[in-house]
Amino acid sequence: MKKMSLQSNSVIPTEIPLSHIMRPLSPVLDPQNIDAMVATMNGIPMASKTCSL
Repeated sequence: MKKMSLQSNSVIPTEIPLSHIMRPLSPVLDPQNIDAMVATMNGIPMASKTCSL
């Protein structure tokens, strides 16, 4: 028997098509921020638009 919490005890499992799920705006990849992150991970800190040294 599957244990459920008090909150989900009365929930009936249903399937929802992916097309009905409202998703947030897609992320925007900023190459400068990505380069700065990779440089920092390699031990060479680099400034970006959102982070100064």
